[in-house]
Amino acid sequence: MSSRNSWQNKQSARERLKTERARQARRSKLRRRLGIGAVAVAAMVAAAAGVVFASSASGSDEHDDWARIPADAAAKPLKTPRNVAADGITVPYGDPRNGRVLAVYEDPRCPICKMFEQADGDEVRALADQGKYRIEYHTATFLDRTEDEHGSKTALAALGAALDQGGVPKYLAYKKVLFENQPEEATDRFADTNYLLDLAAKVPGLKTPAFEREVREGTFIPWAVKTGKAFNNAKGRDGKPIGGTPSVLLGGARLNVLTQTGPVSPKDFAAEVERAR
Repeated sequence: MSSRNSWQNKQSARERLKTERARQARRSKLRRRLGIGAVAVAAMVAAAAGVVFASSASGSDEHDDWARIPADAAAKPLKTPRNVAADGITVPYGDPRNGRVLAVYEDPRCPICKMFEQADGDEVRALADQGKYRIEYHTATFLDRTEDEHGSKTALAALGAALDQGGVPKYLAYKKVLFENQPEEATDRFADTNYLLDLAAKVPGLKTPAFEREVREGTFIPWAVKTGKAFNNAKGRDGKPIGGTPSVLLGGARLNVLTQTGPVSPKDFAAEVERAR
């Protein structure tokens, strides 16, 4: 690759990171201005869920050829995926006896989360394998900003099906595939269950009839809504809301995982973990 192309790629990554940070900052500023607390925001998300899926089922969306989750999925009784952590929300990785917890917050539609997973995801898990900590994966759905956007919840519900049918290994493998094939944020293509199922075929052994049924029926949509509400309520050790994704906390203390040009390197992530107390 020429030095010019390399420079252009760095510029593109820098601009995407700057744009995403600005978007999240505007969202946090608006919430503070309106005086909406985390509990109220969570209630708004839950109340909006039924409207979101009813809207998509009505065919009002411009993508009428997409396969949609049934309109009543959000109103179904809560079903928690098997293999989820004891809190019913997070996905565990590592030795459960390890008292040091690394909390990773991400959104399936977040482009910076994709960059972080691709740059540091393997190192994050390798350090857990070495006993440095155990991981709790938290998933946000705040990028579903309007009634016409619900790909974060639909993708999270599909991840819940992967966790339910294949355990944590299939969940992580599918999450990696989703990030590798993450659509442009404006398209919201994760709302298409056919697309999610096509991607599931890339994970050996995942696309079983039971998995496909759970994805198409939106079995874990209520769980996805609950998980999104938990993110809205989550705070770090400093008492401040998590605020955006990706966010990584070790023992409740925030780690610096982003630079002006993108995620830190795996080496720098490991050094950040060693410095943390």
